[in-house]
Amino acid sequence: MFEVGKNYKLTIINQEHYGRGVAKYNNIPVFVDDALPGEFVSVNITSSHKKYCEGVATKVYTASKHRVIPPCDYYDECGGCNIMHQEYSENLKFKQRIVMDALYKFGDINVKNIKLNNIIPSPTIFNYRNKITLHVKDNKLGYYKSNTNDIVSIDKCLIVDNVINDCIEIISKYLDGIKKVTIRYGKYTDEVMIIFDVKEDLKIGLLDDLGSHIKQLSSIYIVKDGVITLAYGSEYITEK
Repeated sequence: MFEVGKNYKLTIINQEHYGRGVAKYNNIPVFVDDALPGEFVSVNITSSHKKYCEGVATKVYTASKHRVIPPCDYYDECGGCNIMHQEYSENLKFKQRIVMDALYKFGDINVKNIKLNNIIPSPTIFNYRNKITLHVKDNKLGYYKSNTNDIVSIDKCLIVDNVINDCIEIISKYLDGIKKVTIRYGKYTDEVMIIFDVKEDLKIGLLDDLGSHIKQLSSIYIVKDGVITLAYGSEYITEK
C-alpha cells in the first residue's frame, strides 16, 4: 500500500467525475488533484484507504497537450474550483462523459444506443457564476484550501460576476464578527442578496458602505445563533 507523505511517479489514465486524474499502482486506484489524462507525474500521497488512495501532483514530467496555465492567482491553493488547469474545450468533453456515465450508472440506459447532443459552450468562461459563499477565519475572507479548514484569502474571484466581486471588496474591510457570507446576484434583474452568518453584530459602517456603493443591492439577511433577520430591503430577489 502507499505511504502517506511519500512521492510516487505515476501515469494518469483517466479523469473521475470530480475532475481529479486517475492512476493505478499495483491495481490500486489513485485519485490525483491537478493531474490530467495522459500525464506522467510525481504524486504526493495525502491519504491512504483500503481500496484507493488520494494525492496531489507535485511535478509534471510529461504534460497533457490540454494543460493550460490557470489565470487565477489563488488556483494552486484555493478549493473554489478544480479544472481551470484544463483547457475549456476539454472541460466540455469531460462534463459530457459525466452525463453519459450518469445515464449508464443511474438511469440503466445503454449509452451505446443513444446520441447525446454536445454540451453548448458558454460565451464566457469567466465571471459567469451568480452565487458565492466565503468563510472568515483569522481576519481572512476566502475559500477553504483544498481538503483543509484553512482559509485562502481572496480579494476577487475570476468565476463570479464582477458585481459580486465589488461586494467582496467592501465586505473584506469589515470582517469582525462574520463567520460566513453568501452573495447571490440576479444578473437579468440586476438584484443582489447578501446573507451574513455572524457570531456578533456586524461592524458599524458595513451596511451603509454596501448601500452606498452597490446600486444593485436589494436584500441583506443576518443569521445569528440560528435566528434569521432581514436587515435591509426585500425578503427575496428575483431572476429570469
